[in-house]
Amino acid sequence: MSEHIRIGDIRPRVQYVGDGAVTTFSFPFPIFSEDDLGVFLGAARCTGGYAVAGAGESGGGNVTFAAAPQAGVVVTLARSVPIARTTDFQEGGAFRANVINEELDRLVCMAQQLREELDRAVRRSPTSTSGAALELPEPSPGRALKFAPDGALVASDHDPDAVQTAATAQAGLAAAARTAAEAARDQVLALYDDFDARYLGVYTNDPETDNDGNPLFPGALYFQQTEPDAEGVMRVYTGAYWVSAYVNGAAILNAGNLLGVLTAFAEPERAAARAALGAASAAEFDALRDVPAVPKTAAYTLALSDRGRSVDVSDAASVTVPANFAVPFPVGSTVTVTNLAADALALVQGSGATLRNAGTAATGNRTLAGYGVATMRKVAADTWIVSGAGLL
Repeated sequence: MSEHIRIGDIRPRVQYVGDGAVTTFSFPFPIFSEDDLGVFLGAARCTGGYAVAGAGESGGGNVTFAAAPQAGVVVTLARSVPIARTTDFQEGGAFRANVINEELDRLVCMAQQLREELDRAVRRSPTSTSGAALELPEPSPGRALKFAPDGALVASDHDPDAVQTAATAQAGLAAAARTAAEAARDQVLALYDDFDARYLGVYTNDPETDNDGNPLFPGALYFQQTEPDAEGVMRVYTGAYWVSAYVNGAAILNAGNLLGVLTAFAEPERAAARAALGAASAAEFDALRDVPAVPKTAAYTLALSDRGRSVDVSDAASVTVPANFAVPFPVGSTVTVTNLAADALALVQGSGATLRNAGTAATGNRTLAGYGVATMRKVAADTWIVSGAGLL
């Protein structure tokens, strides 16, 4: 070098981002030799594949790569002067200014390198009032650093990655729960919308569309009420028009009014109706009006199966009317007793039962003379009224 280099107040480090085409990158700080420059591609230090120009120049120089760094790769150029004495002054030797200047220049370069590295280190701000020690604790796998209550650096109690993983998992579960809740909400809304289209609510007249203004479909229902206190009726849409969804029970053909309905028809129609109901003839149909017989030849207590029948006794015996707790005949039940023998027959009121003679206030056991007929009708839980021919 013809003269010593000048070391200005400059950061001895510069970075670029490769674009896959540029091969030459400049560094604005001086170096003493090519070995004083560290060249990095990404995080890796290069050991070859480039040339350095400008060593010994106060304004710095250039690095030229044999192949252009790939696009996106960070190119770092940093001064790396060895922190060591490279000269030694002899006792009584010549005092040369250029040697002293170069030694001082190296010291400044070393100081700049240290300052640049310190600028990238963790440190307190100039205005910090904390006096806590910032010594790093011993490395603890899976633990982060945190400040203790006294301000010192210590290892954390938990693995931050595990905490983050758990938090992420919980967030995923929460998102899944929210998705499920929204799906359930949508399903409920869809069901309500479907129901709202099927049951339209209360109207005074037949509606022409559903509650959303859409066309009616068969099976749609609404309740028609012309006045607030008036009796309304449910109506159903057939696909063409509205009709009442039910009719008055008095207009329904049932067992109670069947016979009355049949009498309104001529005999051929009545015969056809009887045949459809399983009655082959008018005689068989009329037989339903008869009183079937229940033959007995010994003492007998009435049973539920005797309702509407005649207990025909052909030998001297007795017929007992049971109390309600023993045989619970419904109130209104009727039983006929026919004495087919010449001897009298006893009608006995069972324990708890009462036989009352028709037309009088008298109660108690009765006697049915030979060939007599008595009819007993239950009028209360344990009270029967008896009447007939030959009743004593």
